[in-house]
Amino acid sequence: MNISTFFNNHRIRQLTVILLLVGTLACIFPIQYPQAQWWMSHNQWVAVAYVFIGLFFLVIDNRRLMFASFGCSAAICFYAIEVLKM
Repeated sequence: MNISTFFNNHRIRQLTVILLLVGTLACIFPIQYPQAQWWMSHNQWVAVAYVFIGLFFLVIDNRRLMFASFGCSAAICFYAIEVLKM
């Protein structure tokens, strides 16, 4: 099984987008759990990780997941600029 055909499965693609969005929302809207506090305090590294995930999807030629991960990275960056004044 090829990695690009794995991510072309409809259910896998939906699950991946949902996980990307949950990670983005966990950075933007804080949750009062210690694990989530670590995730939110390192949101600049999460945004960089989403850029690298997007580059991975670019390499395997999956445009939908690429744009979803770049969009999540952009949302975290806009949040950091406006709210955190980084």
